[in-house]
Amino acid sequence: MFDTVGFEEPDLGVKEYLDVINNAYRLIAKLQNGGGIHLLLFCVRAGRLTSTTSNNYRLVYELLCEKKVPIVLVTGLKRE
Repeated sequence: MFDTVGFEEPDLGVKEYLDVINNAYRLIAKLQNGGGIHLLLFCVRAGRLTSTTSNNYRLVYELLCEKKVPIVLVTGLKRE
């Protein structure tokens, strides 16, 4: 299991957001080349399901994973 910096951190500027996307892309490419990815967990704090969340989901699923990797949306992890 791998964890990445959140796409929706409120303090991210444009450069940091692009760095997050680039890091996620590199991680996904590395995992795909090393045996594949079977499932992604898209974790979101409860109450933070926004249009930005939807756009980030689409970015990961459609662009980074080319619609080939199932993604499970997990919410409510604030105290876990």
